[in-house]
Amino acid sequence: MTLADPVATGGTGAIIATGGAAGAGSGGTAGSGGTGGGSAGSGANTGQEDCQNGEDDDSDGSVDCADSDCTPLYECVPVGIGGTPVLATTQPWTASEPRGVCPGGQAGTRLYAGPSTSSCTACTCGAPTGTCGQTPISCSMGDQTCSQPQSMSVSSCTNFQAPSGGVISCSLGTTQASNAKCSASTPTQTDPEPFESIADTCPLSTGGCATGQVCVPKQSPAGTQACVLATGVSVCPASWPKPTTVYTGGSDQRTCGTCSCLPLGLKCASDSFNLMTKSGCVDFGPFPTFTGTNCKPYTLTNGTATWSLERVPATSKAPTGTCNAMGGVAAGSVQTTGKSTLCCR
Repeated sequence: MTLADPVATGGTGAIIATGGAAGAGSGGTAGSGGTGGGSAGSGANTGQEDCQNGEDDDSDGSVDCADSDCTPLYECVPVGIGGTPVLATTQPWTASEPRGVCPGGQAGTRLYAGPSTSSCTACTCGAPTGTCGQTPISCSMGDQTCSQPQSMSVSSCTNFQAPSGGVISCSLGTTQASNAKCSASTPTQTDPEPFESIADTCPLSTGGCATGQVCVPKQSPAGTQACVLATGVSVCPASWPKPTTVYTGGSDQRTCGTCSCLPLGLKCASDSFNLMTKSGCVDFGPFPTFTGTNCKPYTLTNGTATWSLERVPATSKAPTGTCNAMGGVAAGSVQTTGKSTLCCR
């Protein structure tokens, strides 16, 4: 995702020292240089001094910081560092926030601070899915130790010749699962915004100040700071001691790796089998029942010539167990452009 300045819109005008409100201009679209918008409410000969536009608005011969209307609110301070003096308005990041309007009607220059790191939501695994097959059964006819097992093909009910002496022993095999797995989640960035905050900057006036000085508010409105914008990495002087690294934009190249799920012993429940001493599985019971993989013998002396095995399917035909979530590793970063430093008071 490539970041771009939003279109400038109209906003509030500059602060007027006498307390009169400046008119708001109608919104305009941004030009190729990134500024635009309607006209602000300040201008020459209005009778109200705008302390930040470099003009003698009230025609008293004094501009900005030199005007007695401004001196209660503004003062001249030395710049003392190479860069552009600006009034910076900061707020949490939002891509749709329109830029503020500077004195003169131009939209402020938008900068970005605090590129977000890559951090992803944790991978999770869903419930096991798949299909459980039929449980196999093997029986030895005429012995009690499963020494001569033969596979018994039992769909629902199967007849077979009664074993010698009425003795039989059987054991169940393992029920196999087809395509047993757990579905993996799709990770996302925990902080989807590429930057933590934005800063809209407007030039500070030098009006009414000596060479090398700038006119700044004695007490900046909430969310604003008087600063010097210095290109690249700068060491801020004691008079502008609060540094903030800012950027003109960036490209979000953060990624989250694919999640996967490692099965941990997914199993299927076993069918059980009722042994009946009549054909067609029509005994009225109680029935000897085979339920596990261990060999179990039965001796039935009152049986007929034909016996039968009845399959009783497991209640659930879906595998059970858990899966271990893996992957989802965070990588990449926001590739910033136009690095500068805001040295603020």
